[in-house]
Amino acid sequence: MAGTRGLLPRKGVRWRCSLTVQSGCSPVFVVPQAVSTYVALSQFSQNVGDKDEWLHREQLAIQKSSLCWFSREGLLATAQLMQALAYTKLCLGHLNFSIKLGFQAHEICRHLKKPALENLVLSVLFRSAFLMKKFDLCIHVLERQWALISQSHDVLGQACFYSACLDLLLYGKGWLCRPFGECLHFIQHYEHSCILNSQSNVMLGVHSSLAMWFAQDSQWNQFEYHFSKARQLVKRTNASLFGSHGFVRFLECHVLMLQKMPEDVFLQTLAETRRQTLTYFKEFFSRCVTCPVYHQWVSELKAFVMRNGKMSLTNIIRPFDTCLTSIWIEGEFLEENNSFEQNLEIQRFVGEADVNKKDKEEIQECIC
Repeated sequence: MAGTRGLLPRKGVRWRCSLTVQSGCSPVFVVPQAVSTYVALSQFSQNVGDKDEWLHREQLAIQKSSLCWFSREGLLATAQLMQALAYTKLCLGHLNFSIKLGFQAHEICRHLKKPALENLVLSVLFRSAFLMKKFDLCIHVLERQWALISQSHDVLGQACFYSACLDLLLYGKGWLCRPFGECLHFIQHYEHSCILNSQSNVMLGVHSSLAMWFAQDSQWNQFEYHFSKARQLVKRTNASLFGSHGFVRFLECHVLMLQKMPEDVFLQTLAETRRQTLTYFKEFFSRCVTCPVYHQWVSELKAFVMRNGKMSLTNIIRPFDTCLTSIWIEGEFLEENNSFEQNLEIQRFVGEADVNKKDKEEIQECIC
């Protein structure tokens, strides 16, 4: 979340909240503020790769939420918390739960008329649906997202939107939200935008996806242009979901390059390129510790590079057919937090539902 860097550390926040209570302020205002603060601090900790603080602060937010009064401020804090929990479940790989929490957060955002938060919720909802290959739901989410961002001149929101459209073009098995030419035109038009130039995490994914598209068509000059952009951006990204997603796309570019690029096109020897690629894999695992949803797939990519295999890349770049069916889910956090579930009346989300049977219901719930 934006603006979290200037917040106080955990002890300072706890002292500030207790001071407010002692001074006689109504808990109606104190509790929602405390929940929002812990959510923001939790998100910051995840972005910088501090797993312990990330989960600890989110647990504190859950505990505080049991005291939330259902005022407008309380509902907003609840929506922020549910968005953060949907984000957490996505990062950990618990995708069914992430989608269900996302639906609930989306409903509250629409009720409160909070388009910025709703857009953030939809971004998380898209990513969870995409990783589960629920491409029909992805399309509906993107249509709702476009309705939000097209009402205002939200350049960053449009960049996130077109990044998602590129994901569908690369992996959507024929599902299409926007054609490639429109995605490319947007990036070229806003290439020098100060707003986008400051968003390294988002733009890493965008330029890596564009590079992959051109590599598949063996347009190596265009590939090199966007790949070099991505190479500059990867140094400035963090462990956030967008940062990790962009890093994964960047690694896929490396594998595509090793598999398809003619040796006379390489700027350095094949052995040097492979060694540099393995260095990036090591950097990914050391940086993106708070986003294990991608770890198994990246491990498979790394194994391919180390084997120096000759198998077609179209056979191995299928991350959502294999790696997400057996993801290890961390159980130390929010698996069965009864007080939280009772407070928000989401007991029906605990069980792992058969998502395939409920596609239509979920889509309707998302777009109603």
